[in-house]
Amino acid sequence: MIFSKVHSIAALSAGLLFCILSLSGSGIVISLAGHTNQPSPLKRASLDQINRELQERYPNLYGPWAFELPTGSSRVIRCIHSQPTDRSGITPPSLVVTIDGNTGQLQETAIATQTFEEVVHDIHITMLAGNPGKVLASISGLAGLIITMTGLQSLLRSSRRNRKLTLTSASTRSAFAELIHRSIGIACLPLLLFITLTGVMLSVLPRSDGNEESHQLSRNDIRSTAIPGERPLQIEEAILIARGLFPSATVTHIALPSGETGTFKIELCRPPARNCQHTKTAVWIDQNSGQIRDAMSPTNSARAQQLTDKLLALHSGEAFSSLGEAVWFLVGLSPFVLFVTGCYSYCIRKNWLNDKPFDFNAVAVMTYSKSFRLVGDRSRIIHRKALREISNVISALKQHLKVLIQRLHH
Repeated sequence: MIFSKVHSIAALSAGLLFCILSLSGSGIVISLAGHTNQPSPLKRASLDQINRELQERYPNLYGPWAFELPTGSSRVIRCIHSQPTDRSGITPPSLVVTIDGNTGQLQETAIATQTFEEVVHDIHITMLAGNPGKVLASISGLAGLIITMTGLQSLLRSSRRNRKLTLTSASTRSAFAELIHRSIGIACLPLLLFITLTGVMLSVLPRSDGNEESHQLSRNDIRSTAIPGERPLQIEEAILIARGLFPSATVTHIALPSGETGTFKIELCRPPARNCQHTKTAVWIDQNSGQIRDAMSPTNSARAQQLTDKLLALHSGEAFSSLGEAVWFLVGLSPFVLFVTGCYSYCIRKNWLNDKPFDFNAVAVMTYSKSFRLVGDRSRIIHRKALREISNVISALKQHLKVLIQRLHH
């Protein structure tokens, strides 16, 4: 009994925030599907030629360009020019030029804005509230862990008591909602508990996109040795040097040298990583001599960072191939359904909403009418009745949300 009470209290207080975390997590899984570690099969245009055309088109821009190379089925090269921060501490927005990776022709020029992946990632990590949002996301994750553990315990206790739910022609909407709640819970709660547990651990451990690694990737202390009279290294030559150090890796990002002592920074994605969203391998190359000034890879990172990387692969489903990511995406949608059906059943038990009969047979017949080959007036009547029942359920859910919003206002 105590598990049911804790489950209800935690779900009603933090269930909506946990739903936001899970839905944004599913959005991240979808966004990562296009970031594979396989290079684009199309023949890529010369980056040196693209860089010369950019210099001619935008001669007044100060500072180097950066290139994001296409991976997987993509054929677009994104050229990014970041302006330096002014004296007031304000960083102007970056300029993004989209280039056809096959022909090298300019497609679009725009001011950099947050992409869908970045917005969803910020929602999942910070709730769009900065550092306070990180604390709120961690608390929501802990609440989700309590919800899943108590929910799983309640399901186990119900199974021991041989408590089964069956729908008949006399069943009510609350029974239908409880059946959906328990069925999805039995199917998804074990995996949901695993995903939530790894997420809580990631919120405690240093993240792979944290300040430490971001500082390592944006190091400014690595310099080239300026040698007068030497021919500067070309972009394609720098890529060959970086690929020589990591021959099985895929080049994803290239930052050109800044000034005479700047270095090429080549970021790569190495197997067994399946996506290149979080680059953990980088090579800094002298722009004059072509020497490798420094290199960073997961193998020489700290043990805590290696543990974080493994947990991140488990948390996102990346460690279980594309099938695992698809399952993780569906499991991420389950908390929202569980939250809606659970709140509806709770409001029925508290007499905040009136329970009404639900003609489940009409819905079943409508679903399988083609198999039963129902024709004529009888089929149309059953279809109308089933659609009316579904419409009534949707109306009841809307009323339930209105009641919750009113109670929150009070």
